[in-house]
Amino acid sequence: MSLSTSLMVGGLLLAAIDIFTTGYLFPLAIALFFTGLVSLWVSSKTFLYLFFGGQVVLYYALFIVWNKRWSVKIEEEKIGFVKRKDGEFYVIDFPTGYKGEVRWKALSQTPLDIGDKVKVVKIDGNILIVEKV
Repeated sequence: MSLSTSLMVGGLLLAAIDIFTTGYLFPLAIALFFTGLVSLWVSSKTFLYLFFGGQVVLYYALFIVWNKRWSVKIEEEKIGFVKRKDGEFYVIDFPTGYKGEVRWKALSQTPLDIGDKVKVVKIDGNILIVEKV
């Protein structure tokens, strides 16, 4: 198997593996694939190393910018709705506009019913403390 084919297949395999894992290796997979594509026409290993390194830096920079732009944060002034009760926790939906809603586990000092509007009083790790609005 040639270098070009190995790099392109490696990039595709890494992308496929990344779909089922973290999502942080995808820029590396794209860089590997395109380096393999370029190696069809360029045989200089030094150029290919530099090309691959430059792509990795560029794609990870774009990846970080994209993640910051689309990341969803729950702020304390957000209003959510009780979706269901799951053991001692409530499952709260926060409408975000992007992908519809974000679900969080929450605790409340007072009993809540399904459909109640709640606001975040405190964030304790990955659990929200909420109260009825």
